[in-house]
Amino acid sequence: MTIDEALSALLSGDVSALARLVDRDPSLVRARVASDAGHYCGYFHGATLLHHVAGNPTIAPLPPGIVDVAPWK
Repeated sequence: MTIDEALSALLSGDVSALARLVDRDPSLVRARVASDAGHYCGYFHGATLLHHVAGNPTIAPLPPGIVDVAPWK
């Protein structure tokens, strides 16, 4: 499991896929995006999944029900 897979599930609003990924690899909750390119070159560098729940409009609009993905273990 990678942070990229988890971000894809989160940003598409696929709560069940995100839950499966985090269940399989709980370290994803604390994982940080390694890239420092594009929208990750500034304040979003090293962002976690929770940072993405708060949103970054330069990445993608937040999907409906974004708060449903936040209550991780």
